[in-house]
Amino acid sequence: MVNVYQFLFTTYIDALDKPKKSFKVTAVSVVVNIVLNIILIPVIGVNGAAIVTLATITLNALLARRALSKLMKIRMERHILLNVLIASIAMRARVGGYRLLIPFPNMLVTLLAVIVGGIACSVLLLKLDKQICDDLRKIMKTICMGVI
Repeated sequence: MVNVYQFLFTTYIDALDKPKKSFKVTAVSVVVNIVLNIILIPVIGVNGAAIVTLATITLNALLARRALSKLMKIRMERHILLNVLIASIAMRARVGGYRLLIPFPNMLVTLLAVIVGGIACSVLLLKLDKQICDDLRKIMKTICMGVI
């Protein structure tokens, strides 16, 4: 979820022809990522790398949002963010339960867990947020009209 916002904010900055701002945000995040990886990987191992990745993507998103807000007004739809967060937590619970019942001995079983979690997240998100459902319906209608 954080990665989507990070990508969105940096893409907007680039689209506004401010690549230097985007580069500065990314450069700070890269330096923080390297330093934290040097500290946490020896202590926690691969989990430390995962924690650092989430932390630095979050940092990148926050810095990019701050830089973008200096260029234009940003309005965040909090109820949509909350619905996405709820759906993400539900997906995590579903995949966690799946993992407790079925070990992940190979890539195929792992992929199946990801697909089950993604479907659960998508269905819940569409049920929670009528606006997202309506937007998706419009997009699908536009795509279908373009194909016909």
